[in-house]
Amino acid sequence: IVASAKDAVTGAKEAVSGTMNGAKDRTRGAVQDGMEKTKTVVSGGVQTVMESRVVKMMSSSVDTALSTSETLLEQYLPETEEER
Repeated sequence: IVASAKDAVTGAKEAVSGTMNGAKDRTRGAVQDGMEKTKTVVSGGVQTVMESRVVKMMSSSVDTALSTSETLLEQYLPETEEER
């Protein structure tokens, strides 16, 4: 009777352990799939924004402003002999 009870307990422990491991593996897989899908969506959204007309116009405006600033600095604050 004792041996039978021990076998039953051991079997139950193994069954519970197997069920827990399976659930853990399925959960890990679902989380990883969700993360991959989220990365894909976010990446696509960022790409769409970066290709938008507004961003391109803004980038062009910033380039123009920087170029103008450099020209004005060179005109009003020329390099000294020491800097040359």
